[in-house]
Amino acid sequence: MSTRHSKSPLGLWVPVVLYMASIFSLSSISQPPPLPSAWLITDKTVHAALYGGLSLVMLRALSGGLWRGVTIARG
Repeated sequence: MSTRHSKSPLGLWVPVVLYMASIFSLSSISQPPPLPSAWLITDKTVHAALYGGLSLVMLRALSGGLWRGVTIARG
């Protein structure tokens, strides 16, 4: 019996599609609410955080849900 358990493709890629749809819907807001006034929170840091999260769910899907499957070759 193998100890390696891959998740179903649907379970891996649905979060990616939902995350992409969330980014799309957020980007379509014509007047977004103002960001908190902390100097570290800018539109650039929010952008980087959102796309960083997208890269994580994409990497998860591409590695079959197994973080030990993540290597430099996959990144």
